[in-house]
Amino acid sequence: MNNKQELMRTELLETQEPFSSVFPIQDAVVKKITAKMKKIGFDPAHPIIVWMKDKPIVLDGHTRLQVALSLGIEEVSVILKEFDDVGEALDYAVSQQVERRNITLGDMLRYIQAADQLAKRGRKKLEPDGSNSSTEPLPKGKSAERLAKVLNVSTKKAERLRRVAKDGSDDTKRAMCDGEISVTKAYEDTLAKCAADKAESAENNPISPEEQLRLAMKYRLKNIPENMIAALEKEIKSEKTHYPDLHYSEKQIAAMKDAIIEKLDIILNQLA
Repeated sequence: MNNKQELMRTELLETQEPFSSVFPIQDAVVKKITAKMKKIGFDPAHPIIVWMKDKPIVLDGHTRLQVALSLGIEEVSVILKEFDDVGEALDYAVSQQVERRNITLGDMLRYIQAADQLAKRGRKKLEPDGSNSSTEPLPKGKSAERLAKVLNVSTKKAERLRRVAKDGSDDTKRAMCDGEISVTKAYEDTLAKCAADKAESAENNPISPEEQLRLAMKYRLKNIPENMIAALEKEIKSEKTHYPDLHYSEKQIAAMKDAIIEKLDIILNQLA
């Protein structure tokens, strides 16, 4: 990849989907950057990242470019990058944002939706006009592990965000992004919605009570352990946050493990 910094005319820089929409330009940030740029001009310490195809496509720095254009700045500092396909370029653009700031859940949903849409289309090469080439198909899809790596979150969280992004209601997405409900609650609400939708669609072809029980058991066998593990992980995270100087010996950890297993047997046997 070419990491050389150079000057480029602002009028030549192209903005295209999906790069321009994953992180919406915010008015407050525009005002802050405008005030700074009026004072010192375009700061070369923060160059615009460009994917150099037949036309230079902005990957990172949309707000800076918008402000520069509004102020009549004719040249800006850029760093040129090379990528094999639009999916790889998108992953890089998002990873740059993750490194610099705490991205929001809304940002994560937009990235996941864009990445999965690219996967659905086969992640073909991006043409200069923003369309996808029909001649150079790329490997299908991206695993949850890849999404998790780009977003710097756990694979489980990436999987749950992907499910919410794909099947969650608008109200569920809004509540999660506004911090009214957790990612886990949004995920569980989405699963419940999907189950209700499936039940409604099956009204004209109802399944037997036995089949309903079988399906319910299949779901619960997966969901109950996941919920219990999530609760334990939350407790350990809280412990490390509030008591960072406490370090337990192997013997003490083994004792806790025995106590958990003993109680676990009693609790789970209630389901028999």
